[in-house]
Amino acid sequence: MNSTSRPYWLTQLEHQERTRAEETVLSDGEREITWTELAERTNALAVALVSEGLGRNQPVALIAENSVAFLETFLGILKAGACAVPLSTLLDSNSLRTLLQDADPAAVFATPDHQEKVQRALGAQKPRSRALLIAMGVGSGPWRPLTDFITPCVSRVPDVAIEDTDMFNIIYSSGTTGTPKGIEHDHAFRSWQSREAMEWIGIDQNAVGLFPLPLYSNASLAAVVPFLVAGARLIVMRSFDEGKFLDLCEESQPTHVFLVPAILKRLLARPDFPQRSLSPNTLKWVGTAPFSAAYKREVLKQWPGPFMETYGMTEGGPMFALRVDQHPNKLDTVGLPIGGTETLILDGNDNPCAAGEVGEVVGWSPTIMRGYHNRPDLTADAFYTSPKGKTHLRTGDLGFLDQDGFLHIVGRRKDMIISGGQNVYPSDIEAVISSHESVADVAVVGVDSERWGETPFAFLVPRDGVELDLLELIQWANARLAKYQRIAGAEVCEQLPRNALGKVLKRELRETVLKKHGKLA
Repeated sequence: MNSTSRPYWLTQLEHQERTRAEETVLSDGEREITWTELAERTNALAVALVSEGLGRNQPVALIAENSVAFLETFLGILKAGACAVPLSTLLDSNSLRTLLQDADPAAVFATPDHQEKVQRALGAQKPRSRALLIAMGVGSGPWRPLTDFITPCVSRVPDVAIEDTDMFNIIYSSGTTGTPKGIEHDHAFRSWQSREAMEWIGIDQNAVGLFPLPLYSNASLAAVVPFLVAGARLIVMRSFDEGKFLDLCEESQPTHVFLVPAILKRLLARPDFPQRSLSPNTLKWVGTAPFSAAYKREVLKQWPGPFMETYGMTEGGPMFALRVDQHPNKLDTVGLPIGGTETLILDGNDNPCAAGEVGEVVGWSPTIMRGYHNRPDLTADAFYTSPKGKTHLRTGDLGFLDQDGFLHIVGRRKDMIISGGQNVYPSDIEAVISSHESVADVAVVGVDSERWGETPFAFLVPRDGVELDLLELIQWANARLAKYQRIAGAEVCEQLPRNALGKVLKRELRETVLKKHGKLA
């Protein structure tokens, strides 16, 4: 094995496994393991996969709840030289089928709650004729128990050459209806991200991170991998519970917690929050969704101490961070560029905007995706090449840079909804609702929600002579949507407001909801 070919993040992980040995690295409330145990389990899984003929860059899917086992499996896949494909546990079998067909995995790992769903998704035609089905826990039929799968390989070290340019993962940003987008990252992407995060988040071997967010998301992986690289300790929550999260904060006194705005709002709204003994030194790392200046002030008031908001995309490109506690006059921004980010603000014709003028945020950093899996057309659309020939990533967000270099985000070019930290695309929901025989036209917008930050709301135009039963239609639609896509309400209208070019004026629709209903639950 040529160790010099191995990516930075992996050589550092192996260094921690050797030198930290019997120190605890992972816990999930039910299991706690040391660095030595992590090495043994991940190496055994890697060797088992290689012995089954898996080669470099082959996709291997993983669908499981948060746990120590999730991270053991994820790392074992990577040590085998394969490409990890973590999938959302919220997907139904139809959505899962779409993603599995696109990823075409050589193996699928799943916990008991998802095995039947995976089998329905695969149906009679598996993505690969010899795809391995590995049960994380109890399994029957075609599912081989993970313990039996790796037992013959315990204590062996994988002999695999892995290069920086090899595939690390495919992260799906969508995949319920329409065309899913699998975002490809290589090992160089994660290595650079790890170096940067350790510096600007302040992660070292004394750090303790508490992770309540789904581990299949890029937001979690962007933090988990640097923690492992730094030799820090990780505490993962099997499922998020507000009271349990606060209990863990009191018990473990983490140096870092990782949250989305909607969850943070729910925590601060608890009657017992002021009585909790939370460390003033815990850094709150918040991202994935817009966060108002007013609420940032509220966080500073109720939970003083280090507080960082980050802005970025799963695709990579421009990255910004705001130390909220250090810049109280910049709370309406997402901060300053980090990680070597170069930023352009372009108008609708891709011309540079004047200082302070709103345009699309376009940028470059060393962390940029390889592209969208199997979609060269979408990949080409995602990039902008400057007159100097440098490739930048389009964010789809509208914003401007102020005179101090802080980035202000004022809206989204595409009307994506972020509900509970999940990306929800109105067009996917509209496609489902428009298939109802009573609906002539539909538009879905994201509206403010106390619980989720944002939630989908539908405006419906019925077919001539049809009287819509809103409750029935909402139930019908939600039965066909993933949980995080479900609409919170709907309203019937004679026609949708449109401009002269026929584009639906979704801002007017949002204002209508706000005036009639205010913030939804």
